[in-house]
Amino acid sequence: MGLFDRYRGWLGRRKEKKDNKRLDRLEADLNMLSARGIKYNPKYYRPVETISPEQEFSLSVIENLVWFTGKPRLIRQFYALNAPFLVSDLNFFWVSSPAEYRKVHAGLPGLISTKMATILLGGGIIIEVEIYKLNDKGEPTENIDEAKSKVAKSNVETLKDKTLFLTRVSEAVVTESWSGHVFIKYGYDLDASAYPIIEIADVRNAEVIKIRGITTAIVFKNYYTVGPNQYVHKETYTTDENDDAMIINELFKISPSGDEKPVPLSTLPETEELKEVFVFKGLKGMIAFEKPNKLPNNEFPDSSYGASDYAGAHSSYDALDEVLSEMYSEVRNNKSMRYIPDTMLKYIDGDIARLDPFVRNYVKITGDPDQNAKNEIFVTAINDKQASLHAKWQVAITTALNIAGLSPYSIGITGLESVNQSAESQQERNKATLETRSAKLKAWGPFLENMFMQLLSFNSWMQKNLKIAQEDMDELDIDFANCNVVVKFGDYIIEKQDDKINTWGAAKQFRVASTLECVKNIHPDWSERRIDEEVNLIRFEEGMALDNPDNLPKLTGFSYEDEDDDDDDEQETQEEQKTKEKDMTKVIESQEEQET
Repeated sequence: MGLFDRYRGWLGRRKEKKDNKRLDRLEADLNMLSARGIKYNPKYYRPVETISPEQEFSLSVIENLVWFTGKPRLIRQFYALNAPFLVSDLNFFWVSSPAEYRKVHAGLPGLISTKMATILLGGGIIIEVEIYKLNDKGEPTENIDEAKSKVAKSNVETLKDKTLFLTRVSEAVVTESWSGHVFIKYGYDLDASAYPIIEIADVRNAEVIKIRGITTAIVFKNYYTVGPNQYVHKETYTTDENDDAMIINELFKISPSGDEKPVPLSTLPETEELKEVFVFKGLKGMIAFEKPNKLPNNEFPDSSYGASDYAGAHSSYDALDEVLSEMYSEVRNNKSMRYIPDTMLKYIDGDIARLDPFVRNYVKITGDPDQNAKNEIFVTAINDKQASLHAKWQVAITTALNIAGLSPYSIGITGLESVNQSAESQQERNKATLETRSAKLKAWGPFLENMFMQLLSFNSWMQKNLKIAQEDMDELDIDFANCNVVVKFGDYIIEKQDDKINTWGAAKQFRVASTLECVKNIHPDWSERRIDEEVNLIRFEEGMALDNPDNLPKLTGFSYEDEDDDDDDEQETQEEQKTKEKDMTKVIESQEEQET
């Protein structure tokens, strides 16, 4: 028994003895309360804990991060150090397996989080902006200002590119998935970029301040180590009494016990040029955002932070790794056994390992010294267990994915269901994933609309207050009052063209959809003019126009650019020019006669 195992056993016995004493005291206290007529209230019940809820929450975040990174060394080290608190009664594979056993990590947790970004954003994001006209008092009306809206759309495309908006949003989705909460802040650094800078943080480096459930401030933490000293720079994003965006900068020195002592910002070169309080005059609302993944948090019901997609799945990940590790071990160890007589090993000093150090499936047996004896190597085949292990692997990976709300097909694992490749079958395969996507988009849609609206407002503030040159960007005064942003997500499952033709062809045949509706849905990328022309051709081929010419839609609002029309227009222009020249000649001749 190793030193660590002895220590763990001693710690377990000590914990059990301590728990029994506490339970005995609790039983006595409950009996006393019961005798006094006081009933037990489960609201105030807390299970026996060896660590505080805050410490347990912090450990949970680190546990999620370890699984997300997917490094076997870190996984084993984490559970080895924290086994008494987390897995003392679960007998985890990553804790119990011997050091020499070949351990393989499936990488499923990291794949789940990265696939979440693909599931939500894989179809693309369309951001539409509308600017409203202002009345005489400068108040927005319900009428859309087409000219300014056009400028705003152009600015949107430029900002998406210059701020790496889609990349940052994808990073935010991944962070939210593994950590349970994501924080986003806007800032600027003219030495780095003339455009807003978007930064992402997780629950390790940020915290939210709420009043009665309303977020009033978000604190971002930046840690620095200078020699033996540790510091933390806290950026508090909030608003002032006028609802203008504001940042409060504070620097603290961290003592060995974890206490924080305020020190001047000039203590560190990274913070010496920062102002203690900076107000963005005229920019309404915070320029920082926070978004939980799942609420309520089942693991920590009293927490204001969301639950990770890994919540409740750590034991499933461990079981999956155990099955996968055994499958890989089968490749190396479960081979045919080779029985070798010792009389054949005299040429290698009897050391069986020197035959092939990599192959361990050798067994040394006693040979017969008789010259007539058949001293030869005997080979015995061993049954392959891969089929059985693969079935166990399917159960393990399906269980782990279902906890995260995903189906195996959505992360590229095929073979678990025998369904064809049509869009309908894709929906059946991805039923769990589509439900998860729908629930997440309901939260991400309004969040991104608010986030991008503030990005436009922040960029407008930068244009007015900073000496910057933004390429391909027009100055436009934008705020929440005169602007509206709509975010639309592309389809996750793209329907095949054959499926669309079959679906809408049947709808047209059974008279439940018009020709126009069918053409629009089969060709969603066509313009209105092209759709109307196609509808005209179809109706003409069907003979509808011969019976009633009104069946053909009127193609109004389109400008045709046929060569004949261009020639006619050019001829008319030339004739009009000649007429104007003749009229001008008459005017000149008339003036000359009057002068004479």
